[in-house]
Amino acid sequence: MEALAPQADQAVAPFHMMVGHAVELSMKAVLAHAGRDEEWLMMAGHSLDRCCRQALSSGFSGHANEELAALVDLLDGPHYDQRFRYPVLFGGTPHLIAADAAETLRLHLEDVRIWLSSGSPT
Repeated sequence: MEALAPQADQAVAPFHMMVGHAVELSMKAVLAHAGRDEEWLMMAGHSLDRCCRQALSSGFSGHANEELAALVDLLDGPHYDQRFRYPVLFGGTPHLIAADAAETLRLHLEDVRIWLSSGSPT
């Protein structure tokens, strides 16, 4: 993701879509680790806010929580309605600062890696 950040201005929607998808899937990995089944994960859909709230309530925490919360606030609606996948159909998509988003995602994924490798969820 960090390698793509310098080119993000040339492909805004795909970059935003990848960031949102990475957050969604990482939170669903945390939730699966905490015992959520595949059906629940599918029913959660693409709501970044719901996935993050559920992960936090299952005990997940990390060093990037504040930055992640800001990223989720910005991306939740557009990611949920797939605005980045179909940018021609929608207007008013948010614009991330690519380097900041990439760094937040890097820190968050490290938090997830540590949490998942710790064995049982706390």
